[in-house]
Amino acid sequence: MSSVRLGIHFRCEGDALDEKLRMAEPLGPEYTVKNRLQPLDEAVHGWYRFVLGYPPHLLKSSLLRSNTRNVFAGDDDDAFIRDIPSVVRVAEEIENRRLKLGKTSGFERLYHRVTRLYFGGMYRHLVALLPKLRPGARCAYVVGDQMPYFRVHIQTAHLLADVAMKAGYEVEGIDLWRTRRSTTTGLALEENVLILRRPR
Repeated sequence: MSSVRLGIHFRCEGDALDEKLRMAEPLGPEYTVKNRLQPLDEAVHGWYRFVLGYPPHLLKSSLLRSNTRNVFAGDDDDAFIRDIPSVVRVAEEIENRRLKLGKTSGFERLYHRVTRLYFGGMYRHLVALLPKLRPGARCAYVVGDQMPYFRVHIQTAHLLADVAMKAGYEVEGIDLWRTRRSTTTGLALEENVLILRRPR
């Protein structure tokens, strides 16, 4: 999958990555002229047609949990991360901060659960991806630190590294991608590239 062509922040590469994709030039105006479907777009276009034709309530319940609006009573992805102390510690810190501040709204009571469900969902994703990678293949994820819940700092790349190790990956590194300002706190937050490898 080419992050250059799809414009997404996920890229997997094997040892025999197609030379054409590796040397691909950024898409120029000739590619988008006439607004026609190009051969490289057919697989993605087919996927979007499938997704758009899927019943919305079933599609929403199958997505990764990333906010309070898509948490369902039967969600259990948090079971995957119960034994990862770093993730549990952050979720508990969020819940303790809520209790200390006396916040009682329905959404606020879900904040710690959303955090657990997100990392549990990422565990499920990483486990599903692992057998599809060749031994020695790398994956890179661009993820940003967050402070969405009561200003508790969530160091996403470091927590995902712990999740990935449990899922069977080797962590090659965490490289700073950029620093950005939080719109709510004004504090500088890091975006990092988490580099994973399937063991040989």
